[in-house]
Amino acid sequence: MTDDTSHIIPQALERFLDNIDQLTAGDTTELDLVRLDQLARTFSVYLKAAHDFDAHSRLVAEATTQQKYTRYEDLPPPSAADRARLIARLRALYDKVNAGEEIPDLLE
Repeated sequence: MTDDTSHIIPQALERFLDNIDQLTAGDTTELDLVRLDQLARTFSVYLKAAHDFDAHSRLVAEATTQQKYTRYEDLPPPSAADRARLIARLRALYDKVNAGEEIPDLLE
């Protein structure tokens, strides 16, 4: 079961924009600045929520489309560039071991 709630945040943002338009329409000498400040803060919270929702949606989409390998045998062979990089790294480490040099941390 999927819950499509992607329309809620844009609707709320539009409702807040309408409220701001109503408060600022007409005579601007008697603006309710406290109410406008409250709406602006709420609007920024909704913008942040929209951004977070989009980021979460992208992560979920990437996780579902990304192929998962559960066994070593299922892994595809490395590309030619990856293989060359691995061989170069192994040769560099081998040379350092033979020269008696200190081996750097492998996580670097």
